[in-house]
Amino acid sequence: MVQDVTICQWGQALIYLPLYVADQLGYFQDEGLKVKITNGGGDDLTWAAVSSGNAQFGIADPTMVAIQAEQGGVPGRVIGDIVGKVAFWAVTLDQKKTQLAKPEDFKGETVACFKFPNTAHALALRTFQKGGLEVGKDVKMVEVNYSAVLAQLQSGAATIAMVLEPAASLAESKGAKVVYSYPREWGNFAFTGLTTTEKFIQEKPEVVQKVVDALERAMRLIHTDPNRAVDCGLKAFPDLPKPVIERAVKRMLEDGTIPEHITPNAEGWDKAIDVCVQVGKLKKAAPASTMLDTTFANKAVAKDTKP
Repeated sequence: MVQDVTICQWGQALIYLPLYVADQLGYFQDEGLKVKITNGGGDDLTWAAVSSGNAQFGIADPTMVAIQAEQGGVPGRVIGDIVGKVAFWAVTLDQKKTQLAKPEDFKGETVACFKFPNTAHALALRTFQKGGLEVGKDVKMVEVNYSAVLAQLQSGAATIAMVLEPAASLAESKGAKVVYSYPREWGNFAFTGLTTTEKFIQEKPEVVQKVVDALERAMRLIHTDPNRAVDCGLKAFPDLPKPVIERAVKRMLEDGTIPEHITPNAEGWDKAIDVCVQVGKLKKAAPASTMLDTTFANKAVAKDTKP
């Protein structure tokens, strides 16, 4: 019997490549699943879709589970890491601008990023805090919707933009350059997780396992056969040229944003939660022991399933 499953993602982004690989190469189908992929349009909206039952799984900022729990929302768990490091890169059109080696180097810049409460907003604030920079005085922020971030560079409203892939590689193809790598600066970080509700875990543990198994298989494929992963990226973004997708996949692998395995990383979770506390998204830290469920990921990793 085929099980219908809805996975709600924040939005179409190449950093979610494991999802597209699992879907396109039939990994979900191999598990007896018929998967529908929808867009939440925001980290909070993605979790809202899951907690309301409109989707069974979410792929977005995993800290939303902790944030909503603190506010009395539906109990949830992070059951996998989809993006294991901060998948933002700072790009500029100013060819004279040198590489930014540390947070202090953002002084004097005007940075375009996503609006609150997205992860980019919190990370921008925390990065500036780490550099001892006061927003509005030492550095400026331009908060816009995701689709308008690069436009801030082109209009001159910002000197630097925080972007995901494939936007970073697309910008490079049009003359921009990457001057700062957030994944290299932050290391392990729970940037994007696979989430579901406690209720669904209790009622459908076999379905949870199948979804996690398929995504683990996809991650292995990306690391062992990047060329095939690029082909999946092209299908997910048919309007982009192959060199842009190739560059983006290469960057994500080199900077380690795509985990080798789906198991939630406690160190990365603690870092993400600390940022939430520091910028006021959470009143107190939510321990990994109460928010992460590694049971399904551990079983998936232990299986000798080939990509």
